Amino acid sequence: MLTFRKRVVIAVLLVVLFGAGTLSALQYGSFAAYRRLQDLEWHMRATPDEKRETAHQALAFVLGDPHDAFGILLEHGDASSIPYLRAALERQPDDGSGGVECTWEHGMLALERLEAPEQWKRRLAEAARRKR
Repeated sequence: MLTFRKRVVIAVLLVVLFGAGTLSALQYGSFAAYRRLQDLEWHMRATPDEKRETAHQALAFVLGDPHDAFGILLEHGDASSIPYLRAALERQPDDGSGGVECTWEHGMLALERLEAPEQWKRRLAEAARRKR
């Protein structure tokens, strides 16, 4: 016969295993998209729409680095990308430490390009003038 303590330990283990399994199942699609963004052959074959949709899925992977997805959306994002960018940027705040600065800036640039296209065009024109 199992003691009360053993039953509690078994119940806790089952809850932990069930939670880990559920989290894995919920994050698998996002993880697969995250890995796809790192595949150079896929990048060469994928259409802009496929890249955008994959970036959206990858941004839902909470343990991943959003850098590649931000770069895709900077180039191929559209209005449907805005909620994904906002959610990912909220998880990746600019803390001023420099560690996430590059990634955060790519995300902010993509969001700016989509939310304020006129400001974005002016910024590109100013950068082109500075290069001359």
